[in-house]
Amino acid sequence: MKQTLSKIGTDIRFEEQCLKVLEHFEAILPDTFFNKGRSYYACIIWIASNVYLRRDITQALISERTGFSNNKIWRQTKAILAVIGLTSVKEVRGKKLDKIGG
Repeated sequence: MKQTLSKIGTDIRFEEQCLKVLEHFEAILPDTFFNKGRSYYACIIWIASNVYLRRDITQALISERTGFSNNKIWRQTKAILAVIGLTSVKEVRGKKLDKIGG
């Protein structure tokens, strides 16, 4: 995760937020049949940017800096969110982590 985050930027606060989102999903996913793709961490960053309303961390920026296509990030994010019964990253915008899934 830290390797992927280093490609996005050096904002320590955002890194902490991403790690919280990662921990949240890591607690949920072991009880499922979810298969983490190579873009998993980029998707967690995208989810975190929406949870914490970071307009400076866009899907396009994540795609550009990580090398994963927008489509790949979108599909993997959709799969992650499907595990918790959501269909779109818009559904997590501004929500508290304890209110998301699990």
